[in-house]
Amino acid sequence: MTLPSATAWYINAKNYSLELDGKKATAVSLSKNGTRSGESYLLELWFRADAGNSSTASIVSVGENDLDLHLTSAGALEMVASGTNYLVSSTDYRDGQWHHLALNALKSSSGNATVYVDGVALKSVSASAVPVLSADCMFLGSHRKATGSTEYNQMLKGGIDEVRIWKQRC
Repeated sequence: MTLPSATAWYINAKNYSLELDGKKATAVSLSKNGTRSGESYLLELWFRADAGNSSTASIVSVGENDLDLHLTSAGALEMVASGTNYLVSSTDYRDGQWHHLALNALKSSSGNATVYVDGVALKSVSASAVPVLSADCMFLGSHRKATGSTEYNQMLKGGIDEVRIWKQRC
């Protein structure tokens, strides 16, 4: 598409995101969107964390300790994958700004799983260390305390938008 240089073009619409007050849990079914063993995937979303987050705040989690991307009480980004903690970045993301978060898990025999924030690769681990997305639900802005439980913790105060799971189709 080519627009004349004098043309001002924009979408005149409201944009909505999941607004989180630090007290509510949101779950998304993975029954049709989960991944299978050996299947590469990309999990991406936008998140905003408000300065009011003073304790650990989960951005996205799957299962109890399967996969959890969260902010520490200092605002640093951590990933828990299959029960192992990885520091992704010590940057304080509780700045009220939108950040793009992506986890690219290349499940080939020699593949890596890489976490990106705002387009910058910050942490890579072996893809075998990162689980498939096969739990019943994915939680946005919270972490379920135990399988089947209705109790949640690590509540995020901020917002989440445009959550996507891209699966390998070869």
